[in-house]
Amino acid sequence: MLLTSIITSDALVGCVFLVVIALVSLRLLPVHFISEWGDAAPSVSIAATAYDLYEKVSKSSARKARTTFHSGVLKAGSTKWIADEIGYAEKLERFERAIEVNAVVSSEISKLATTNDKTSPGGNHKRMDRVAGDVPDVGVEDHAKVREALKHFVRDWSEEGRRERSKAFGLVLDALQRLESDVSRRREKRLLVPGAGLGRLAWEISQLGFDTTANERSHFMNLALKFLLSPQTTREVNQHKLHPFIHWWSHQRSTSSTFRQVSFPDVVPRLSDTFHLAEGDFFKLSASWSYVVTLFFIDTSLNVIKTIQHIYSLLEPGGVWINLGPLLWASSGVALELSLDEVLQVAELVGFELLPVNESGESVSMVECEYTSDPEAMMRWLYAAAFWIARKPVSSN
Repeated sequence: MLLTSIITSDALVGCVFLVVIALVSLRLLPVHFISEWGDAAPSVSIAATAYDLYEKVSKSSARKARTTFHSGVLKAGSTKWIADEIGYAEKLERFERAIEVNAVVSSEISKLATTNDKTSPGGNHKRMDRVAGDVPDVGVEDHAKVREALKHFVRDWSEEGRRERSKAFGLVLDALQRLESDVSRRREKRLLVPGAGLGRLAWEISQLGFDTTANERSHFMNLALKFLLSPQTTREVNQHKLHPFIHWWSHQRSTSSTFRQVSFPDVVPRLSDTFHLAEGDFFKLSASWSYVVTLFFIDTSLNVIKTIQHIYSLLEPGGVWINLGPLLWASSGVALELSLDEVLQVAELVGFELLPVNESGESVSMVECEYTSDPEAMMRWLYAAAFWIARKPVSSN
């Protein structure tokens, strides 16, 4: 989910980032990474370059904020002493130091992208050698995706993200354990998690014994996940440090909260016999799967009917689709923006049979959950996410 950050009150920086905000503001930020990029899919070199440029771009914004502070506050005698008293100049210096900490991670991610597949687990892209003059065109939205990916480390792989994960993941994990109560048979069940992001849900499912594949198209996410999967870059619990909330200064209870440091990962993931990574387009995946699990995914579709049809085609007869997520339709280019009842009708028209999700026999339940939120902030995005379980009939063709 992309929550575009405005780091300071700097008018110039604000104007740049308002371009991004304007694309999605009518749909209530944050938004998801779009699953159907078409020909506009950012290349791995763009993603790697954006990670590499994180420090340079962020410090440039910090310097502009400092310039604005000096011209707008320090020259105004009536406000200067108050700004000095609350330590705003030190806050700007603290911002730059926090950027440097984050840049340690972003730089390592970029470096890993330039290595061969044998040192980059799950990779299916060739070595990326950048030469002088061969620098990809990295846009504002690409830098925003880097910041968002860094926040996903907190959601997916830190102790601080546990509360948010447990609310979203719990229903899915409980449902899978009910549907496959015989642990010894789970290894036979192939399970796909499209739009897996940084892969924590897929990894958790694999720990239950399912043969699980995380699928993700975004190179921003895949590079970050490989950073965790590779023994070259991640060797132990809480090895890495981030200041994940420094790019959003609105709605902050305290400066110390804004600049707090988070350690990750809380566990060290590795690819295994039950945990796989399939990079690339969800629509190019083929059958057959026992389960497809979608978390905050289907509303990233440009054509949700096509997405549901493909989920159906991926499942073997009797296979099960488990979904949890809102309907925050992606910004430009969306062919359909359906209500929940329309989405469920589409699922049934495609051929799915909705199963009870609770003891009351309801086919859908609404779950309040968050996505990459700051639990210490004054504002949160709270979703009433829809949870359902649907089965492909055994007799389907």
